[in-house]
Amino acid sequence: MPRRSGRWVALAVLLLVGAFVALVITGHGALSNDSRQISDRWKPLRGPLADRYELLGSAAGVVDQVSSDRSVTADITKAQRTWNAAQKHSDIDTQVVAANELEGLARRLDANVAASVKLGADADVKAALDAFHQSAPAQPLVDGFDDASAQYAKDRTSIGRRLAAALFGYDARPTLRLT
Repeated sequence: MPRRSGRWVALAVLLLVGAFVALVITGHGALSNDSRQISDRWKPLRGPLADRYELLGSAAGVVDQVSSDRSVTADITKAQRTWNAAQKHSDIDTQVVAANELEGLARRLDANVAASVKLGADADVKAALDAFHQSAPAQPLVDGFDDASAQYAKDRTSIGRRLAAALFGYDARPTLRLT
């Protein structure tokens, strides 16, 4: 009798281990697919964002010509260098972080212009900022990336996939925050 119960226990343990391995493998596959979706959705955004950040740099240059005592313009130039360097590498997370930095600096530039009578009244500054604000990528492109990022985050933190995420290095991914 004890011999039979030992076999059942061993079989039960074997089944549990098998189920655990299957869960980790399917989790890895799903997270890999989600990560690939993020990459696929990012690619069509890169061009429009590059154009957008060129316009931001131009707007910063115009602001600098009108009022050269703004630290935000130097910060934009530095962030543009980071963005351009990130474009030469395939790490999407670095590119998204660089894009978010530029978007935040765009908000700062807007605040600087709004707080200055001289800058707010300048037609060239207004035109440069308007061109930047109108350069947002097409909404379906942004929504596609946001949806892929949200699905990855949801899957990565689900009970069935947390272990696969930890074991295979599926870390959190940054999301894009456009102004």
